[in-house]
Amino acid sequence: MNHLISVLILLLPLILGFLSTTLVPKIKPSYSRLSPPPFVFGIIWTILYLCLGISSYLIYSIKKSLFNSTMILYWIHLLLLTLWYPLYVLFPKLKFIWFLYILFLWVYALYIAIQFYKISKVSAYLLIPYLIWLLCASYLCYYS
Repeated sequence: MNHLISVLILLLPLILGFLSTTLVPKIKPSYSRLSPPPFVFGIIWTILYLCLGISSYLIYSIKKSLFNSTMILYWIHLLLLTLWYPLYVLFPKLKFIWFLYILFLWVYALYIAIQFYKISKVSAYLLIPYLIWLLCASYLCYYS
C-alpha cells in the first residue's frame, strides 16, 4: 500500500494535468507573439508536473503523512493549478482574472517552496522551474 501511495504522489500532478487539458473543449487559445510553439507547452508542463510530484514525494517520505500542514498546502495548490486551464479556456474573456489567478498561484507556490525548504532543500529547489514558468505564463496570459 505504501508503494501505491508513493507512486500516486509522484504521478498525481501528471494525471491531473492531463485531465485538466483533455476534459475541456478543444478551443484554440490565443497566443502572444512571444509564446513558444504550442507543442512546447506539453513538454514544459510534463517536466514541471514531474518536478511537482518528486518534490511532494520527498516531503511525504520525510513527514510520513499525506495530510500534514505542508502537504495540505500542496494539495490545495495542486487543485487550484488543475482548475486554472479549464477555467481559462471556458471563460476566455476573463483574461485579467486569469492573470491575477496565475499571480496568486505564484505567490502560493513560493510560500509552499519556503515551507518545503524547511523540510527538504531539494524539494524546494525542484519547485524553482515551476515558479519561473508561472511568471512566464502570467506574462503570456496578460499579453495574449
